[in-house]
Amino acid sequence: MTKIRKPNAATESVAEEWLRRHLCYEVGMMRQLLPVLAHSPPSQFERNIHIECFHLHARNLIEFFKNKDPCDIDPRRFTKPSYQPDGNFIDKDLEARINQQISHLTSNRVGAKQLGPSDWRKISATIEAEIARFEKHLTKDAEGHWRLGLSDMGL
Repeated sequence: MTKIRKPNAATESVAEEWLRRHLCYEVGMMRQLLPVLAHSPPSQFERNIHIECFHLHARNLIEFFKNKDPCDIDPRRFTKPSYQPDGNFIDKDLEARINQQISHLTSNRVGAKQLGPSDWRKISATIEAEIARFEKHLTKDAEGHWRLGLSDMGL
C-alpha cells in the first residue's frame, strides 16, 4: 500500500466531500477563467481580478497535485496505488513567477516579467495534463464523486 505523506484526521465522508466540492471547484474556476482572460474586461481593475483569480486557483491545484503544503489532502487518498504525485509536473520557474507576482508582496515582483496570455495557456495546459493523469488513476468510488463534482460545476 502507498504511504500517505500527510495523513490527516479527515473522515472518509469529509474527504469525499472535499474532492467533490472543493477540488472540483478549483478545477472549474481555473477552466472558466482562462477564456475570460482572452477577452479583455472593460477596466484594468476587472482584468486584474480575473488574472489574480486564475492564478489563485491554478496555484491551489499545483499545491494539491504536487502534494505540497499548505494543502493537507494527499492526492493518493483518491487513487489506485499506481499513482504517485509528480513534484516536477510544472516548470519551477513558472511556478515561482506565479508565487512572486500573484501571491507574495516581495521585491521580486519589481522588474519581473509579467505573466501573460502565453503563460496562462501553458499553466492551464500543464495543470490539465496533471488532471488527466490523476483521473486515470482514480478509484471507482472517487471517480463517482469527481464526475459528480465536475457536473455540479457545469463541466
